[in-house]
Amino acid sequence: MPDALRRAENRELQLLRGRLARAAGEVPTALDAYRAALPVREAREALAELETDPYRLAAAYHGARLHEAALDALGTLTAPSIEAPSLRALGRYEEALGAYRRWTAEVPGSEDAALGAAWCLFYLGRDAEAAAAFSALGSAGAVGQQAKAVIAGAAESAEGCCGLCVAAEVEEAPGRP
Repeated sequence: MPDALRRAENRELQLLRGRLARAAGEVPTALDAYRAALPVREAREALAELETDPYRLAAAYHGARLHEAALDALGTLTAPSIEAPSLRALGRYEEALGAYRRWTAEVPGSEDAALGAAWCLFYLGRDAEAAAAFSALGSAGAVGQQAKAVIAGAAESAEGCCGLCVAAEVEEAPGRP
């Protein structure tokens, strides 16, 4: 509980810092403070008013797990590294898979893009493709193999951090467990 209280107090402090900096015309300082105060609504609204770069705004929202807001901030612009994980977090797996594929085309060899695409294939029920995608990741594919064990109910086969990461993936993602 102390960590949760500390985070809440820090967000309040950052909101105050943002208000003061904004009133003083110190926009860069206000932007930093409001980013640090996310996902608080006041911070989100202030960022929307002050941040002139839609990519930076979308990245800030994405970093704060405000996925719908991140997509809205992009509008008609494209940024697969923001779109794909945001769409996946919202359970929009088919759209996310397309964005992950665009990301892979832009950044060949991106393990984040390949792993995200593998998860999308899994959640879409395309198990053979998902297994191949996880296996193609090499050492990162080990996480996918443990993921399948956790998802199948064999949580004891996943150990350490990988097991915790996989469990978090399954818990947070809407759709098929």
